[in-house]
Amino acid sequence: MREGWVDYKFKDVATAVKGKLPKNQNEVGIGIPYLTASYLRSSKPDFWIENLEGAVTAEDGDCLILWDGAGAGDLFSAHRGVVSSTMAVVTTQNSKILREFLTLFISSKAEYIKETCRGTTVPHVSPDAIANMDLRIPPLPEQKRIVDLISSVDLYIEARQQELESAKKSRNALVESQILELSDSSLSSLKNLSTKIGSGATPRGGEAVYIETGVNLIRSQNVHDSNFVMRGLVAIEDSAAKALENV
Repeated sequence: MREGWVDYKFKDVATAVKGKLPKNQNEVGIGIPYLTASYLRSSKPDFWIENLEGAVTAEDGDCLILWDGAGAGDLFSAHRGVVSSTMAVVTTQNSKILREFLTLFISSKAEYIKETCRGTTVPHVSPDAIANMDLRIPPLPEQKRIVDLISSVDLYIEARQQELESAKKSRNALVESQILELSDSSLSSLKNLSTKIGSGATPRGGEAVYIETGVNLIRSQNVHDSNFVMRGLVAIEDSAAKALENV
C-alpha cells in the first residue's frame, strides 16, 4: 500500500441513506427537484418538492445509488434535490475524506455493487455488501489531486459531447432541408397524417414497479433526435400496462 493510504470498511466512514416518498409534490417547478433515476438520466424532473420536512436531500456532486428496481446498483452524481424512495445518497462525516473523492471511489466500485444486488422480480442493493465494501483512502492532498485530475477529464469529455450534439443538430437540419428541397409534394399538417397524437404517462409507483421482463415502457431517455436508444429500457407488468393503455 502507498504511504499514507488507509483501508476502511464503508460502514466505518460513510453511510447510504435511502430516500422517502414525499407527501407533497407538484409539476410546476415549485421547490427542488425529486431525484429519480429517470430525471438524472434525462435532466427533466418528474416533479418538485416544496415542503422538505422529513425529506432526505442531496447536494450537487453527492453520490446516489439506485437502490431498488430495474437498474439497481446504478450510480449517479446528484443535483441538489430530494432523494427518491428508490435511491440512496452516500454521505460521510469523516473530516479526512473529501466528499468528491468518496464519490469517485464509489464509482470505481460500480461493478461490485451491481454484482452483489439481490432479488429477481424487484432487484435491490445489498445493504451488507455496501456496509462491508473496502475503501482505500489516501491523504487529503492526494485526494484533492485525484479529484482535480478527474474533473479536468470530465470537463474535456463534456466539451466534446457538446460539440457532438451540435454536429447532430446540424446534420438533422441538413437532412430536413434536403428532404423539403427534393420533395415534390405539398406540406401537410401532422394531424392529417396521424391517427393519434398524445403524451405519455408514468405508472403508479414509479420505478418501484419496474421489472426485468414484461411490457416495455418507453421513457424520454430512450428517445433521441435521430435514433432510439435501448440502454435503460425498462418493463412493467401487464396490469400496470393495462392501466396505461390509453398512452
